[in-house]
Amino acid sequence: MSFVTGIIITIIGVILYAISSMLPPGATTIARIGGIILAIIGIIIIILAAVGVAFFIAPF
Repeated sequence: MSFVTGIIITIIGVILYAISSMLPPGATTIARIGGIILAIIGIIIIILAAVGVAFFIAPF
């Protein structure tokens, strides 16, 4: 479940970063920062889920 959640959060972050150039100037900065943060959080969740599965620990 955490693996799928990580993928979804990463995809949302990438989409947010991609559409940030279409937003007004103030929102562009916020959207880019938010997209990067969401992508990083998603990747961390994916890594933690993979490590949990690799060591037979219930991920989250």
